[in-house]
Amino acid sequence: MAWRERFAALVPLRLAEADARYAELRELNAQMLAHFRKQQWYEALQMSTRCRKLANGFDLSGLYDMYPPGPDWDGVYKAETK
Repeated sequence: MAWRERFAALVPLRLAEADARYAELRELNAQMLAHFRKQQWYEALQMSTRCRKLANGFDLSGLYDMYPPGPDWDGVYKAETK
């Protein structure tokens, strides 16, 4: 069974339900993650830019700071700071 990562951010339900941009953000985010998982860095960065613009209204733009790894990336990121 393949392991799937999950990213989570808390968004007040009243904002998510009341703002159509949140539904668009969820869809764009799913597309961005699909490109990222396939190591399609250019496409992932393009989607990330679109997500960041929508995410600003929800104070989530920091989720989309992406630095594409090299072609030999094994899917592991080593945190060097807390």
